[in-house]
Amino acid sequence: MKVVVSPEAWESYLRTLFFYSEEWSDVALAKVDSELKAQLRYLANHPKTGAFEDLVTIGKDGFRYRRVIVWHLKVVYKIVGNEIHVTDIFDTRQDPRKMKG
Repeated sequence: MKVVVSPEAWESYLRTLFFYSEEWSDVALAKVDSELKAQLRYLANHPKTGAFEDLVTIGKDGFRYRRVIVWHLKVVYKIVGNEIHVTDIFDTRQDPRKMKG
């Protein structure tokens, strides 16, 4: 399957990395980035790996959202045909009501 990361999800991820850069070393940031990208590649072959995400409601399109966790990042996605649509990459230390589906 093809993994499609929405511009909003990518922007959220970059903002989170910038926030992490205030306290984490470059080595730790590179490790988070590498592990996130590895998880996205894994999802391409194992799309049902993630648990259902109960904090994001079923979309108007009827798709149920799933999630996987990488460090403090929650990757929220839905399966649409032969694609995995990542709708948010969310820092789990934030208020969960900010999460986007």
